[in-house]
Amino acid sequence: MTSLGTLVSGIIHEINNPNSFIMSNSKLIKNTWKDNRKILEAHYLAKGDFKFGGLPYSEMRKIMPQVIEAVNEGPVRIHKIITNLRDFVRQGKSFAHGKVDINNTVRTAQTMLNHQIIKHTDNFHFRRGRNVPPVRGNSQQIEQVVINLIMNSLQALSNKRQGIWVSTSFDKKSCMALIEVRDEGSGIPEDTIGRIIEPFFTTKLKTGGTGLGLSISYSIIKEHNGVLEFISEAGKGTTAMVKLPVNAGGVCDE
Repeated sequence: MTSLGTLVSGIIHEINNPNSFIMSNSKLIKNTWKDNRKILEAHYLAKGDFKFGGLPYSEMRKIMPQVIEAVNEGPVRIHKIITNLRDFVRQGKSFAHGKVDINNTVRTAQTMLNHQIIKHTDNFHFRRGRNVPPVRGNSQQIEQVVINLIMNSLQALSNKRQGIWVSTSFDKKSCMALIEVRDEGSGIPEDTIGRIIEPFFTTKLKTGGTGLGLSISYSIIKEHNGVLEFISEAGKGTTAMVKLPVNAGGVCDE
C-alpha cells in the first residue's frame, strides 16, 4: 500500500496540473461561446446558414451548448476521481462527518446520472423510504458510492427494457438506514463475486474499467461503520445493499 500510495500520488500530481488547465479554459470557452453567439445569430439571420466547425450553424447552435456543458463537467468528474484515488491510498483519513439524508443523497445521484439513465434504460425506479433517520457521514462520499452502484447496474444491462430499482428504507431492529440498488443485468458469476471489491480487479478492462470503483465504495462505507453487500446470479441481475448506522438517538430498540 505504501508503494501504491507513492505511485498514485505521482499520478495525481501529473493529472491535476493539466486538469486544472482544462477546468479554467473550459469556463473561458463557455463564456466565449456565449458572447459570440449574438454575432453568429445576427449573421445567420441576415445571410442564412453557413459552415461553423465543419457543420451547418443551424445544427451547431443546438449541439454546442451540450458539448460545452460536457467539456465543463468532464474535468470536474476527473477531479472527483482523483480525490477518490487519494482517499483510497490514505490510511486513516478523517471524514468531515455530519447529518446525511440518504433520500436526498440518492435523488442527487439520480439527477447527476440522468443522461446515463436515459441512455441505458427505459425502466428506472426510485422508491423513497419514509421516516428514514439521517446517517452520520460525508454526503459527497455516500453520493459517490450510490453513483458508482447505479453506473455499474446501468452498464450491466443489455437492453433498455431491462430495469433498475433503487430504494431506501430504515431497519429499526439493526438501527441501519438501507440503500438498495437492484438490476436485471448480466449478473456476476459465482467465481467472481468474491473478488469484485479487490483493488484493480475488473471485468471491464477492455472498456476502460479501472477496478477501483467498488474498492473505493467499500472503503467509504467501511469508514462510515457501514456494510456493503452484493447478491448476484449470472444472467439474472445483481442487488447491492448499503447499510449505514443512523445518526439520531432514541429511534432504535434497546
